[in-house]
Amino acid sequence: MSEIDRYKPEDRRGNEALTRRTLGTDAVEADRLTWDWRYRRNPVASDHSSLWVAREGPTIVGFLPTLPVRLSVKGLEVDAAWALEPRVAPERDQQGNDEALMRAWDRGNGASLALAPSAPTRKVLDRMRFPESRLLPYLVKPPTRRAVRLRHWPRPLNQLVGALAYPFVQ
Repeated sequence: MSEIDRYKPEDRRGNEALTRRTLGTDAVEADRLTWDWRYRRNPVASDHSSLWVAREGPTIVGFLPTLPVRLSVKGLEVDAAWALEPRVAPERDQQGNDEALMRAWDRGNGASLALAPSAPTRKVLDRMRFPESRLLPYLVKPPTRRAVRLRHWPRPLNQLVGALAYPFVQ
């Protein structure tokens, strides 16, 4: 069984190698693009405390990416984290690393949140007796013809494009 530990900055290269093996090169690039926003600029995530890795010696064989947030529950601020899909090396897939990572994440936060988990992750959450996911209400503002305006265009051109776009945004 792998050792479950908190993510450290020196784990970045091992995490990228694992992501490349499990999800492909595009996922590594997507992680690079969102890493700064998700962890460096996030005031809640300054120490990477909500990220977990599974190690075998110096090798990262599992990783649980999260999105750390502050949650207000009845006026009390709580450290929380949204869990994303766990990444486990294919040869270590049936060894329970995904569940061990999820359990560490659950223990390490004041509130643990999961949104639309995949079927395998939902099975892990069920074994952990995690409540069933609920539908979250949301509001959507339909676009108006003003949605196609551009600041650098002259006003008459914006009005013409808005008038032409009007039937489509209805």
